[in-house]
Amino acid sequence: MQQDIEQSARELGAGQQRTARQLSDAAEGMSRERLAERIREGKQALSGNNLEGARANERGIERSLNNLSERLQSAEQGAGQSGNNAEEALDRTRQLADNVDLAASPTG
Repeated sequence: MQQDIEQSARELGAGQQRTARQLSDAAEGMSRERLAERIREGKQALSGNNLEGARANERGIERSLNNLSERLQSAEQGAGQSGNNAEEALDRTRQLADNVDLAASPTG
């Protein structure tokens, strides 16, 4: 997911600098918050029947995913307001935001 966000940021180009920066910040946030690692750790905790550790980890992951979703939605809004021809990158950003929302939901 982080690579997809970074790719979208690169594809936006000079006409969408603000949106590209927002996407880059979102991707950096994923790395800084160790989101992928924490998801793997949560799976390992569940596999080892460490339910208390898994729950604590899950709350942190949920906060990170909600934060990521907000950043992606902000970037999406910025891209939509610019009026430049960046439909493909905008569509990808929408899909990423949708995927993050699904992952953050209790059933995801």
